[in-house]
Amino acid sequence: MGGFFIFETFAIWDTERNRAYIFIFLAAMAIFMFFFKRNFRRKLEKRQKNKK
Repeated sequence: MGGFFIFETFAIWDTERNRAYIFIFLAAMAIFMFFFKRNFRRKLEKRQKNKK
């Protein structure tokens, strides 16, 4: 998702600057959510492994 938003930002940068800023924000959120979910999932898996 983040890659698509970055690509779309470059595609519309000259024509629709305000919309491009929205895509930059969405790309940043998508990348943040990817790393946050990965970290949270690993933490939960580690906790479940320690319970056994």
